[in-house]
Amino acid sequence: MEENAARERQFPGILLDQTPAGYVRLLERQFAEAFWCEYAVCRISARLARNEEQRFRENLPSRLNDARTHAREAIRSYRTHRDVERVLQEVGGAALEPLRIASYLFGHLDGTSDEECDVAAELQAADPIFVAAIGELVSQMRLLWNRRGAWETHDDMLVLGRTAFALIRVCGVHAIAQPDGRAYISVPFTADTNVATSLVRDGGNRTAAFPLQEVAAGGVIVLGGSFKSAVVSRPGVEINSLCRCSRCWE
Repeated sequence: MEENAARERQFPGILLDQTPAGYVRLLERQFAEAFWCEYAVCRISARLARNEEQRFRENLPSRLNDARTHAREAIRSYRTHRDVERVLQEVGGAALEPLRIASYLFGHLDGTSDEECDVAAELQAADPIFVAAIGELVSQMRLLWNRRGAWETHDDMLVLGRTAFALIRVCGVHAIAQPDGRAYISVPFTADTNVATSLVRDGGNRTAAFPLQEVAAGGVIVLGGSFKSAVVSRPGVEINSLCRCSRCWE
């Protein structure tokens, strides 16, 4: 692939790089690679694939329509299963798939015209948080494109991954990198993601959304105390989950 070859020429060995990275940084790389490759490949091949534009345009709204709903449903499920890796994966999947589809749509559009299109104008009926995120992402990819061959480091593209995490945070899951490579994952309560207020009732009284309990699988340790926290150990990665919202300290 032309795009991979170009990066390999500028940064020899980068595509096979196995340098250890922290949990958040590793995901930033994965997200950035996914967006950038879709954008760059579609921009390179755009003039040879003009008949693909309609399909690209149809795919994006179908991903955008239910993205926020799927993210909220994943968080409501988390209140019961308490698996921080799972909720990050599920909310990330719901939130970031529209950004991936947007990457190849706008790569294609930028490749078929000498003038850059207005991102917001292409997304008039979309959720404002996704319009803002896609606008930011496309702007960043255009800047990276204009500097192809002149990036200071391969990590210049990590800005795309940070935009991805910013959207995941707006959708309700916070991932904070720690100096030792771990990540604090928290899922603050909101009215639209609290399973207790919508699903769990006991004689008219709201019950706890996620009581402390042991989770047997995956080496999960749930700590006691008056707040909810969990330390999740996986091979090669440790994740701390700590919800700091006031409701968890009641």
